Amino acid sequence: MKNLHTFWSVKKQKEHDPDDLPLKNLLKKRGLKALFFFIFLFSSQVFATDYTINSINEFNNLNLSPGDVVIWENGTYNSDERLTFRANGTASNPITLKAETPGGVIFNNGLQMNIAGNYLIVEGFHWKGGYGASNFIQFRNGTTYAQNSTIRNCVIDGLGVEPGDAAEAEQDGAIVKHRWIVLYGNNNSVLNCSFLNKSTAGALVLVELEYNAEVNRCDIVGHTISNNYFYKYEKMDPSLSNSGDSETIRVGTSEFQNVDCRTTVSNNYFVEADGENEIITNKSDNNTYQNNTFRRCRGSLTLRHGSGATVQGNYFLGENVDGTGGIRIVDSDHTITNNYIQDCITVIDQAKWNNGITFMGGSTNSQDDCNATNVSNGYQKSEDITVANNTIVNTNAPLFFNGDKGTNRNTGDVNNNVIFFSSNSSNITDVITEDDNGDFSSIGSTLSYSGNVYNNTNLGASVNGFSSTSLSASNNGEIFSISGTNAGSNISQPPFTDSDVAVSVGACFVNSTGNSLNSCSNTPPTDVLTLSAINDFAATAGSQTLTIASNVNWTISDNSSWITVSPTSGVNNGNATISVTTNSESSTRTGTVTVSGGNLTRTITITQLGVAGTVSVTGVAISPSSSIIEIGNTQQLTATISPNNATNQNTTYNSNNPSVATINSNGVINAISTGEAIITVTAEDGGFTDTATITVITPTTGDNLALNKPVTATGTPDGNNIADNLVDGSTNSRWSVNGFPQSFTVDLGESFSINKTEFVFHQDRAYQYIIETATSANGTYTEIVDRSNSSTPGTVSAPVTDSFSSVNARYVRVTVSGAFGYSGPWISILEFRVFGNAIDIPNCTAGSNLSLNANISSYSNQQTANPASNIIDDNTDNRWSAEGFPQNAVIDLGEEYAISEIEVYPYNNRAYQFVVEGSSTSATSGFSILTDASNNTSGGSVITRSFSTQTVRYVKLTVTGASGYSGNWSSINEFRVICAGSSQSLSNRIGYQEDPNISIYPNPFTTSLTVQLSKNNTEITSVQLIDMYGREVSNQLIDNSSNSIHFSTSLPKGVYFLRLLNSNNRLIKTEKVISN
Repeated sequence: MKNLHTFWSVKKQKEHDPDDLPLKNLLKKRGLKALFFFIFLFSSQVFATDYTINSINEFNNLNLSPGDVVIWENGTYNSDERLTFRANGTASNPITLKAETPGGVIFNNGLQMNIAGNYLIVEGFHWKGGYGASNFIQFRNGTTYAQNSTIRNCVIDGLGVEPGDAAEAEQDGAIVKHRWIVLYGNNNSVLNCSFLNKSTAGALVLVELEYNAEVNRCDIVGHTISNNYFYKYEKMDPSLSNSGDSETIRVGTSEFQNVDCRTTVSNNYFVEADGENEIITNKSDNNTYQNNTFRRCRGSLTLRHGSGATVQGNYFLGENVDGTGGIRIVDSDHTITNNYIQDCITVIDQAKWNNGITFMGGSTNSQDDCNATNVSNGYQKSEDITVANNTIVNTNAPLFFNGDKGTNRNTGDVNNNVIFFSSNSSNITDVITEDDNGDFSSIGSTLSYSGNVYNNTNLGASVNGFSSTSLSASNNGEIFSISGTNAGSNISQPPFTDSDVAVSVGACFVNSTGNSLNSCSNTPPTDVLTLSAINDFAATAGSQTLTIASNVNWTISDNSSWITVSPTSGVNNGNATISVTTNSESSTRTGTVTVSGGNLTRTITITQLGVAGTVSVTGVAISPSSSIIEIGNTQQLTATISPNNATNQNTTYNSNNPSVATINSNGVINAISTGEAIITVTAEDGGFTDTATITVITPTTGDNLALNKPVTATGTPDGNNIADNLVDGSTNSRWSVNGFPQSFTVDLGESFSINKTEFVFHQDRAYQYIIETATSANGTYTEIVDRSNSSTPGTVSAPVTDSFSSVNARYVRVTVSGAFGYSGPWISILEFRVFGNAIDIPNCTAGSNLSLNANISSYSNQQTANPASNIIDDNTDNRWSAEGFPQNAVIDLGEEYAISEIEVYPYNNRAYQFVVEGSSTSATSGFSILTDASNNTSGGSVITRSFSTQTVRYVKLTVTGASGYSGNWSSINEFRVICAGSSQSLSNRIGYQEDPNISIYPNPFTTSLTVQLSKNNTEITSVQLIDMYGREVSNQLIDNSSNSIHFSTSLPKGVYFLRLLNSNNRLIKTEKVISN
C-alpha cells in the first residue's frame, strides 16, 4: 500500500491550507477512533494516485499501480528520446498517461514511445513535426507486449526524416521507412486519433503478428482501429525500394497470414491516403473492415493474404481522381457486402490493380489451417467468396478480372449488386472488364451470379445473373439513392466528411487540415453504433449474423412473430443472430429489427422471400458433342439444362461402352481403351437426353516434329504472345492475336510423312479451324483436317487430336475461323504439335561412289609423287604411298550419308590389312568401326567389305599391314565409299522416342547450361554443343556415375545446337538452345 502522504499528495498542490487537509478535518470531527478505522480501511485497499510530470526522467521514477493517472503538464517539448510506459493495470482500473488538456502537450522533436503491459491508456498528446523512426509508437518493450491497451485522442502530424538518413537512402535507391503505430500483443486499440502528412514509406498503422504466431496462431489477436482520421499520406515512388510497404493500415504479414487475427477496422475516415496501391492490406485471418470512408485515396482496400475477411458498409468516394479504387480480392471465404463505390477511376497509373471490385485469379491454395507454418507469399485462390448488395456508381471498370498473378477460377456468389452509370458519365465502361483477353472466362465464369442489375452500359461478357434495368438516381447528400431495384447497398449512416473530423472521427483538438481547435474532452467524442447488412432470407427457415460496431451498451428488439433475435443486448462490438421461420406463402414478407444504444437508434428491414413456383425442364444439351481422347486421359463434359432457371437441375450420365470410356456423376470422362463410346446425359425432370461421341485413341508417341521450328503468322500478336510460342514445348506461353480468321504456318525444315496433330487451347477453349499442308514454300496447299464446326475444347490433359492418313508435308498451315462457346475476339493457342515419320528420300544413289565428291581431311604421311588425294580421284592408275605401317587417311564426304560398303584398290594387288571407321560429327573424333580387315589375307584388284548401313560424314582408312608382302610401303590406288541408297531414319535425325525425363535448362542461357538425363540412361554417352555453322563449341562425355552434364561457358549471343550421341557416335537427339 502506498503511504498516506503519497496518496494525498499531488505534485500540482505545492501549498495547502492545513484546515483543508482531509485527514485533519476528519480527526477534528471523528476523533481517534475514526482515525483507526480510516487507517484500517486504507490498509486493506489499493488507492489510485494522480501524478503530474513534465519529463521522461520524472515518469521513469514513478512506481505505477492500477488506477493511477499520470498527467503531463501542458507545454512544448523537444525531447527525441523513447519513453517506455511499462505497467499493469486492470480492466476496472487501467493506468492512464495523458496530456493535462487534450492537445496541450506538443512533442516537436519526435519523442518515441513504447507501451508495454496490461490495461494502459495513452491520450491527448500532439506530435507535430520532428523526425520519425521505425516503430515510432509500438505496443511492446523488447519482449514485453501490450495487452488490452489503448492510444486515443492523439495526433501525429508531419514526422520528417533526418537529412543524413534521407541522403543515405537516396544513394541506395530507396526511401526511408517509418512505421508510426505498431500493434503487438492482444486486444489493443487505436481510437479517435488523427494522422496527418506522412511522407515516408512504412505502414502508418501496422498489426505485427510475429509474437502471436510464436505463441499460438489459432489464438485470437483482437485489436481495434476505430474512429481515426488519416490525411495526406504522400504517394511513394514505386521505383524505390521500401515503397511497396506504404499502406495506411496493414493487418498482418505474409509469413503469418493464417493467424486468427480478428482485428476490427471501423468508422475511420481516409482522405488522400495515397502511400501505395493498397490503402488497407489484409494479411491475416477473420478481420473486419466496416463503416469506413475513403475519399480521393489512390489505391484499394486489398485482401492480399488470409481468409475470412468481412468488408461491409464502407464508402469509396474517388471524386474522379485517377488511381482511386474500391476493393481487391485475393484468398478465400471473404464476405464483401453493403459497400458503396462512387466516381473511382484508374486509367493512367496501375489500372489493373485499382478498379471498382477487382477479382484476382491467384495460383496457390489458401492456408485455412491456423496451426500450419507453411504459407505462400504468392497470390492465393479466391474460393467461396460472397460479393453481395454492393452499389457501384459512375466507376471505371466496376467488376474487373485480373489474371496477372494466376488464372485459377474463383468460386462463390456475386448477388444483388447494382452498377449504375449516369448517362453523361465520363467513366462508362462495360460492367465486366478484364486485364487480358480471357481473364473473365478463366477467373470469373465459375462464380455464381444472380440478381445483379446495371444500366446505361453493356455487360461485357456472356453470363447469366445480370439484367439491364431502368434505374434512376436521386441525390442523397453527395451520394445517390438508386431506385428501380431492391438490390444494392443500404448503409445505415452517411459517409464521413471533413466536418466530422474532431466530432466523430479523429482527435478532438485539430480540424481536418491539422489546425488546432479549442480545448475538448479526452473522452471519445461521439457514441458509435453501426450495423452490418442483412441479405434477403429464402422462404425456408434460416439465420444470419448481424455485426454490431459500437462503443456503448445496446439492446435489440423486433416487430414480427416470425423473427427472433439472440442475444437482445450487449456492450461495445458484438454479434447477434437473426432467425426467421418458414414462409409458406408465395408473397414476400418484411419486418424490422431495431438496435438502440447511447443516443443512437438503428433500424434495419428484414425481408423474406415467398415460396417460388416450380419451373419445368424443357431440354438438356451436352458439350462438346464429340471428342478424341488418348488412353489414360480425362475430359470434362458439361450438361446445360433449359431453361437455366429450371427448378430441378439434376442430370445423370451413362456410357454405352464403359470398356472404352467411363464417365462419373460430375461429367468427367476417363479414357480406358481404344474405340468409340456414346455418352448420354439425361435430365431428371422430364427425361430429356443428349449425346456425345467419344473416340479413344492410343497415346501419342514419337517426336513433335514442330518443336522449335520456324513459324509465321497473320495478325499482330498481343505483346509477348508471339507465334513462336506455339511450338516452344511449353503450355505456359501462348500465341494471341485479335480477330477471326487468322492463320499460322509451321516449316518443319524438310518433308516428313505426318499423320497426327495436337492442339492445346488457352483457357480450354474450343477453337474451330482447318489444317492444310504443302511440300514447298510456294506449293499448293491441300486440306487434311476440317474442324470448322468443332465444339471440342483443347486442354493440357486432353489436347484436340486429329489423326489422318499419312501425307508428305514440310509446311503445315492452320487457319482459325471461330470458337464454340466463346464470344470474345481473341485467338489464343498454347501449343501446336505435329507427329509422323521421316520420308525415305535418299540423298545419294545406291551403289554410287561417294568418294568422287569428297575431300581429303587429313593423312598420316604421303610420298610427294604419290599424294593421299589420289585415292579419291577415280583413277586406279595412280596411288597414295606412305612408308611404314600403320598409315591413315580421313576423307570428308561433305555431309552425312547412309553407307553400307567400301572398296579398297590395293597397289599391285597386295593383300593389305586395314580398318575402316566412320564419324558423323568430326574429322578428328567420334569414330566407330565400320569394318575390320586387320586380318585380311586376300589381295586382288579390289578388296570389298560390306556392313550394316551406317550414317557418317567422315570415313577413316587405316592400313595396318599386308599379308604376303614383306615390304614397308602402304600403297592404295583407290578408296571408294559406296552409298547404301537410303536416307537416315527418323530416330537418327531427330531423336529416339522422346524421353520426358531429359531436361535441358535454363533455355535461353547466359553462362551455364545443364543437361539432365533419365536416371536409367544407358544409351546417351556424350553431349556435343555446336554453333550455327556446324563448328564444335564443346564436347563432354557422360560419367557413368552421373546422369547430368553442366556446361560453363561464355558464348556470343545466338542459336546453338545440343547433340546427344550414343557410344557409336550416332546422333540420338538434337535440341536448339539460345545464348543471351
